[in-house]
Amino acid sequence: MSKYIEQFNASIEKILGNLINKYIELPNGCLASITDVQVIYPNNLVKIGLSIFPKEYEQTIYQIFTSKAMFLRKKLSQQITQKKCPEIKFYLDKTEENMEKLMSTFDRLT
Repeated sequence: MSKYIEQFNASIEKILGNLINKYIELPNGCLASITDVQVIYPNNLVKIGLSIFPKEYEQTIYQIFTSKAMFLRKKLSQQITQKKCPEIKFYLDKTEENMEKLMSTFDRLT
């Protein structure tokens, strides 16, 4: 990955983190964090991984984020210099869950 793309990804992550803190209200006791940002240039798309706690609220909070994607894109376009602002797509990052399952399986085998 080129240095420019890495810097752009980091910039998008920082800007979106600030916008999310400012404009998205989560239920009390819930936490959502950005775990990954992937800018896909040919499709003009930003894929954003979310980790949500507690897991019981995962779908509810995910729906909050997806419903605010167009609003966040508009705010993002006001803060970047790129001519066309990429579309925002959120996904639930299951890396931690997968790692826990893998460790559990490994523990049973040993």
